[in-house]
Amino acid sequence: MGGTLYNSMGECHAAKDNPKVSSSSEVASSSSAVSPSSNSVAPEPVISGKFEFRLFAYSSSGSRIYFFGTSSNSNMRESQILEPPEGSASSANSGKLLNTLAITAAAGCVGDIIVESTLDGAVFNIPKSGGPAGSGATVDRAGPLVSKAYAMCDGVKKLLATTEAEVVANPSWGDCKLPTYVQRSEAVQNVVHVNNDYGRCGNVTYNNPNQNYPSTATAPATTSFSTTARCSNNDANIETKTCSGIITVATNYYKYTAIDTSSPINAGTTIVEVLDAYGGIQVNRFGCQGNFATNNSSNTFTYKLNNGVSVGPDYWVETQIPSYTANGNRFLVQATEDLSCLVTKY
Repeated sequence: MGGTLYNSMGECHAAKDNPKVSSSSEVASSSSAVSPSSNSVAPEPVISGKFEFRLFAYSSSGSRIYFFGTSSNSNMRESQILEPPEGSASSANSGKLLNTLAITAAAGCVGDIIVESTLDGAVFNIPKSGGPAGSGATVDRAGPLVSKAYAMCDGVKKLLATTEAEVVANPSWGDCKLPTYVQRSEAVQNVVHVNNDYGRCGNVTYNNPNQNYPSTATAPATTSFSTTARCSNNDANIETKTCSGIITVATNYYKYTAIDTSSPINAGTTIVEVLDAYGGIQVNRFGCQGNFATNNSSNTFTYKLNNGVSVGPDYWVETQIPSYTANGNRFLVQATEDLSCLVTKY
């Protein structure tokens, strides 16, 4: 995004380089006369006034945003009115590009100040205010919106000021992202986000009954899941989004807080959570042995991780932990009997 090219006093001055664009918030100036000589440099014009985009559809955290495809862009025009009344974006005497630039010391400059604008790199005509309300240039694409002010000085096109904003597309739904597995009664939430939101969607709400969806399936089970998302703010004007898929519902849940420490993993389906690191150590192995105190058995056993192939049979079964960061540092264990298991790193 671009900033304004005027100083803290609201004065805008000409750039010394020609015609390069500066991203600085201040443009250098000079009003001193130079005696004619073969080595003299023509003095720079002295500029006053403001040149900036305003009346944004969305402005927050440095973002200066206009929307296209909405009525809020029906008045993209250049205005010389310094302080438009509140809510006057569509009035005949205001516009989104404020231009009160004036050359106070001509320094060889002739003619009017020229304003040239581009949108997404293409020429974009921003007419001056004066027509009926609602007339003006309509934003019809997303991309950077850049306006530059020039003057002809001693036959050279000299850049005086530049201002920038961003035009963003209408909001749209992103891809659905369902969890692979959840614990019984655990909420399934935030399954879809909105692209190009910028305050237009509000909260994403879901059917049955609200934003969170505890599973009603009897665990352990692999169950179908479906929900419909919508924006709480009707200004978004986007259709609803249905997200559906298959989720495994686990009976049990266990979180490891240390490595190389055995803990019970009960028979059935268990979600196992691990920390990002244990004292700086990232775990990558999971191992189990039969829990003889519980099942009074020394038989070999098998288990599955993340619905994958069986690991074992053996008296001690250890395997690589599958990728778990995308699942909230969790993986799924399916065991046919009670086990004693640990996480470690080799």
